[in-house]
Amino acid sequence: KKYQLPPKALINTTLAEAQKLKSSQPDLYLIFLLCYHTGLRAGEAAAARWEWLEDIGVDGNTHRCISIRAREYWKGAKNHVSHKPPLTDAIWDEFQDLKPAEAGALDFILPADTPTGRANLIGRKFSAWLNSIGWSDYGKSAHELRKLAGSIWYTKVDLKWAASWLGDNLQTVYDYYADLTEQHAPVDLSRLD
Repeated sequence: KKYQLPPKALINTTLAEAQKLKSSQPDLYLIFLLCYHTGLRAGEAAAARWEWLEDIGVDGNTHRCISIRAREYWKGAKNHVSHKPPLTDAIWDEFQDLKPAEAGALDFILPADTPTGRANLIGRKFSAWLNSIGWSDYGKSAHELRKLAGSIWYTKVDLKWAASWLGDNLQTVYDYYADLTEQHAPVDLSRLD
């Protein structure tokens, strides 16, 4: 079944409620940033380390991204496809603001000491928060935010870039992550120009 966006009201509620997490539950806000703003899978978010946030120059311009690739301490993405979702300056700043002063490059972004602790933070605590604001009818919890990211990239840029940033192939993204987030004005077919 082709992916369809949840109701706009639920999306708006999610975005508004997520902003409240920044001060009340920063651990959950970090999950929101990783799953919604960078489109990471839950497993990628649980494994993410501060060194994955890259600030690199491309053609003299600043390019900020999160680099999802195999590393000597991590096997890589679920499907072994490397990808680099871009970060806006505002989201980069959000990560920097939430980074503990004592955190080193190899420290995990999510504040839990074990893989199980980070998985539970996403799969239980964050899922409970999502369910409390209306996501209980949707099966994959944080993965739903990845789908929203994919749909926004699909609408605002195109399918090719959405697939590249999600680290999936075009058909998978089209089927499971892509729905238009906005409607365009009708085209006047009575005119040729």
